[in-house]
Amino acid sequence: MTDQPLAVAPTTDKRQPDHDLAVTVAMALLISFGVTLFAFSLIYVRDLRTLQELPELVWAFVCGVPKDDQVTLPILVLLSAGSFAAALGVWGWRKLRR
Repeated sequence: MTDQPLAVAPTTDKRQPDHDLAVTVAMALLISFGVTLFAFSLIYVRDLRTLQELPELVWAFVCGVPKDDQVTLPILVLLSAGSFAAALGVWGWRKLRR
C-alpha cells in the first residue's frame, strides 16, 4: 500500500439541470386554463342550434367577419383550443429534450 492520495478524474457530464417542475407546472396551468374556457364555452351554448352553428361562427371569426351578436363563443373556443395546443407543445418540447 502506498500513501499517495487517490486521484479522481473530473466529471465530463456538463448537462443542464432539468426543469421538469417548471414544465409540469406550465402544462398543468395551460391544461386547466383550457378546461376552464371549454367549460365556459359549453355553459355559454344555450341550445343545440348554437352548437350546430359553432363551426360556422368560429370560421367567420377566424376569417375576420364575426357576427356582432355572437363573438364571445368563438373567442372562448379558440382560446381553449389554443391553450390545449400550447400544453401539447410544451409536452412535446419536453419529450424532444430528453
